[in-house]
Amino acid sequence: MADRHGPDLNAPPVADEAELTARLLRSRHTIQDGTALFNGVPIHDQTVLTRYERVTGMIFIYRWEYSRYFVHEIEDPGTIPRDYIIHSLLWGWWSFPWGPVRTLKAVFTDLSGGSRRRVIDLIGDDTAHRDDIVSLTEKAAEAARREMAERGFPPGSAVRVDVHGARRPRRYEVTYDELPATSGRDWIGRSHGIPVLVFKKDAPRLKGLVVDFQDGRYRFDERTLASPE
Repeated sequence: MADRHGPDLNAPPVADEAELTARLLRSRHTIQDGTALFNGVPIHDQTVLTRYERVTGMIFIYRWEYSRYFVHEIEDPGTIPRDYIIHSLLWGWWSFPWGPVRTLKAVFTDLSGGSRRRVIDLIGDDTAHRDDIVSLTEKAAEAARREMAERGFPPGSAVRVDVHGARRPRRYEVTYDELPATSGRDWIGRSHGIPVLVFKKDAPRLKGLVVDFQDGRYRFDERTLASPE
């Protein structure tokens, strides 16, 4: 049986929370449909990830460092927690006045199983923002994947469909979004595995639109629109 999981989201390993969040956001759909891997472990939106921390004091400044992320209570971090605790105890004190405070915090965190974050807390819950407003044909989806790859968009990027004009025939435009928004301004749909974004304010004019790809360009079929005007 073929492996239905996608690429590993922690390859190469990441220690920075902002970079981790960006990766998870780009692969939100694989997390939601259960095909995401993290260090070879299947994950979902309730999975807890953890990293360990250590402090190095240098007179009046200190440096805070982190390990890569692990899947909490499933992956074995090996000697990393012990090594980081020993490092902080040996080298974290030598920054004043905050070195001792930061050292105790790092040691307590590592003894407690690391600094933990749920996947859903990093990427946010977009359930309230989901609606399939626009559909792509298979040809349109293939064209979007190809163009996004050629232009260097990361996996998981979205197609955005804009509309201009109050009445038919309207002008439609397809652009690409690197990170699907969760701010509430968009409806986030899905068509042939591609996220499709539509501004909520435009949804009444776009509901039911089918986007095709012919002769090297996107085509828009207004006959399928839900609104009569």
